Amino acid sequence: MHYSENDSSSTKPIMVIVSDGGPDHRVTFGSVTFGSVQVAMLTLFMSLDLDMLVCMRTCPYQSRRNVAERVLNSALQNVSLARTAMPHRYEKLVKNKNTLRDLRQAVVDTPDLGDASMSAPMITIGEIFQRMEIKGNALKSGIPATKLQMKEQFELILDIEPSLSQENLTKKKMEKATLLRGFRKAHCHESAYMFQVKESTCSYCSKHPVRMEMELFSQLSFMPLPLLDEHYKAFTDVYGNPLSDKDLPSRVAIPNEEQITADRQRKLLLVAGKVRATISCDECQKQRCIYSQSVLTAGQHNLIADLKDSRLYSCGGLFPNSSQFENAIVVRQALVCNSPTENQYYSATLVNFPPVCYHCGLGEESLVENDYIQELRQCYATVLPICFICLDDGKKPLTKKPNNLAKRRKLS
Repeated sequence: MHYSENDSSSTKPIMVIVSDGGPDHRVTFGSVTFGSVQVAMLTLFMSLDLDMLVCMRTCPYQSRRNVAERVLNSALQNVSLARTAMPHRYEKLVKNKNTLRDLRQAVVDTPDLGDASMSAPMITIGEIFQRMEIKGNALKSGIPATKLQMKEQFELILDIEPSLSQENLTKKKMEKATLLRGFRKAHCHESAYMFQVKESTCSYCSKHPVRMEMELFSQLSFMPLPLLDEHYKAFTDVYGNPLSDKDLPSRVAIPNEEQITADRQRKLLLVAGKVRATISCDECQKQRCIYSQSVLTAGQHNLIADLKDSRLYSCGGLFPNSSQFENAIVVRQALVCNSPTENQYYSATLVNFPPVCYHCGLGEESLVENDYIQELRQCYATVLPICFICLDDGKKPLTKKPNNLAKRRKLS
């Protein structure tokens, strides 16, 4: 069992957290919630004085493989929950909130709202979970942290990066946190489905010595990633070797013939003039265009908002159909996570979208704007954005429509 009896150290020096990859557990750097999620994991590593922390999520639609979730789903069979009535001013506040996004924003604007409405259901769920067992051990249900406890835990990260603020943990802020980036480089490894933290040799570690026996710790490596050799290699064959996600299915996948055919049949719809909105892939976080022949109705806007909140869309997936909206709003199907951002994203005529990297989809704060890009703009009518990460990896900005200067340079 991995838990803390005194809120200051874990009963075991290594902790593994497995989740279904919801927005509260999105552990990858490219995600918009990197700030809050990874900082929370780092403060957990520090507060429990761990030697190693492994946070992993299941692949999309594979949460059934999470043992704990299977137990919890069994506990909630045939259970109905209802929140308690709130004071009138709170009830009035949520009356017209029709989406999860609206409700979450209401809680941000009125912090007491969440406590007022959800305390009773949370107590009920906790009591139900504590009746369950997993592998012969009674299930423990933790008490949610108070705002004061969360504040105290967040302050631990200030020992590493004093410039951070609990109210501003955006990706842009994280990229400027140079001390934190150095700590992550020395202690962490991240991949599409895992974020790992391990003791290292730095000023922080000198104040928090390893709890394991040094002989065992010297043999401790990061959790390996699956590697193919006709079949996936055994754990013993990959443990301790350099980590690589080159065999991640979404990195090597290509569109199938059925997806390509579906897009060909809709080629008159999948054009820049029909782009109405975007939705981000749950795996790669790239923005994918939503197309419609006509202006989106209020019901269609709500459908898209609900889908974004549920985080169920992934590249190449079908837009959820219903009898009312079937084929009215669509996404391009011949896409995989290694596909670049669609050209229609940049050339959309009805909506203006913020610039993102053509190759990986990172936002405006990560884009390169230097003399090299300016020179390309003098040579080409179109130069699509590129981020500093992709540029450092050797990728080139996508250019179109060379002008006379570019043509002369090619001839010379």
